[in-house]
Amino acid sequence: MSHNQIYQPFYVKFLVFLVIVGGSVVGASVVISCYQNEKWYKGLTHPSYSPAAWVIAPVFTLCFLLESLGAWFVWYSNGIKHSYPHILIYCAQYACTLAWFPTFFGYEFTMAGIVVLIGSWTLTVLTLLAFSRCTWLSSVLLVFPLTWKTYCLIWGMDVMINNPGR
Repeated sequence: MSHNQIYQPFYVKFLVFLVIVGGSVVGASVVISCYQNEKWYKGLTHPSYSPAAWVIAPVFTLCFLLESLGAWFVWYSNGIKHSYPHILIYCAQYACTLAWFPTFFGYEFTMAGIVVLIGSWTLTVLTLLAFSRCTWLSSVLLVFPLTWKTYCLIWGMDVMINNPGR
């Protein structure tokens, strides 16, 4: 156990854990609120592998939760001083992922949504690599979110191509 961990009381670590999980809930609410534009979504020409409208919000909520838990494990195992650069990358990818929903679903701008999602995907890869230097569990927790974002990127590009001008 590092010197930094010895002097961090459990309640502080638990409080940070709750803040991270709370961040997942905020992320989920952004997803759900932006995804209320069901009329626009149903009006798009979809590829055969499109997710059902109700699937996107719960799956992204799970992704936010897994990513947040990964960040917490990095912080918990390394302390804030040694985790700071890794957590910054995580925060950047989290913000980029949150930006995708209003861009793609809220503003109905598929091309800009794809650009934002490419940024989110790239930052998720960088986060996974950064987390893998801290704890294996943190990087494993990012595998599903990265896989889902890869699927969404392929799906989103297909939607953009099949719906020109949207």
